[in-house]
Amino acid sequence: MKSLSLIFLLTVCALLGAKSQTVTDYDGNIYHTVTIGHQVWMVENLKTVHFRDGSAVDKVEDVTAWNNSTSGAYCEYNNDAANGDVYGHLYNWWVGVDARRIAPAGWHVPTETDWLILRNQCGGEGAAGGELKEAGLAHWSAPNAGATNQSGFTALPGGGRFADGSFHNLNSNGYWWAATESGTNQGYLFDAYHDITQFYNGASNKTAGFSIRCIRDSLYDAMQPSLEKTDLLLAPNPTMGVVHVLNVQTLIEQIAVFDQTGSCRMTLEMGKNENYFDVGCLPKGMYYVRALTAKGAVWNKLLKE
Repeated sequence: MKSLSLIFLLTVCALLGAKSQTVTDYDGNIYHTVTIGHQVWMVENLKTVHFRDGSAVDKVEDVTAWNNSTSGAYCEYNNDAANGDVYGHLYNWWVGVDARRIAPAGWHVPTETDWLILRNQCGGEGAAGGELKEAGLAHWSAPNAGATNQSGFTALPGGGRFADGSFHNLNSNGYWWAATESGTNQGYLFDAYHDITQFYNGASNKTAGFSIRCIRDSLYDAMQPSLEKTDLLLAPNPTMGVVHVLNVQTLIEQIAVFDQTGSCRMTLEMGKNENYFDVGCLPKGMYYVRALTAKGAVWNKLLKE
């Protein structure tokens, strides 16, 4: 047990103390990184054609084959390798959730919550596009409205491949997958446009092809392998105050809320039949909620708006 605790502490310390400004994928592609708020993001779109274990991602150029795909696949915009070199590859949704992991070790494809945190950090839905987009007209079509790249994210307009296999919007729009499902046939995505400053979120058919931008694992992600856990369902999430625990059937003994540095910001001893708590006193941001029950610790992320 002491050995496990030591490994856990060393993992967390290494994660929090990491100062690397680049990360390399399986194929040797090198990505710069940028810290935005408490998150660390890649500055370039993903280009790898292999999962973390070395297995290849299927390259699908044919329109019919793309339209009929039901597992991970990639291509370049217009099937032109030069576009892949600049804008990264276009991947269908299944690539981002494949158990073999497309992101380098210590990184992952962002969830919808990860993207929402980034958007809030950069001014919200109406303004975040300007702070995230690369400035100028080297890659974006005019007018590239409000683009300052103040965040350092350097969003590029890689366009997309729609579910029917056709290509659209290179230099006009950028689309990025979230590793979060939206119903049986769709996945969540986020997008930026050349003519507005908004950074929207929506959903698209899983067979569509969009960019992937990776985010570094957080303290919460490092803690996961070392703790007994099940999924903790919190609602509403995001929240402005009161949060309900929906799926823990056994008595909750304690709720603890941690910030991204690992500091405990709130501890509540729960009474019988209590299944809610209030984070209204906490600043806006992302937190990690731990519910202690007789069966062990259960964790999840919580976004405070």
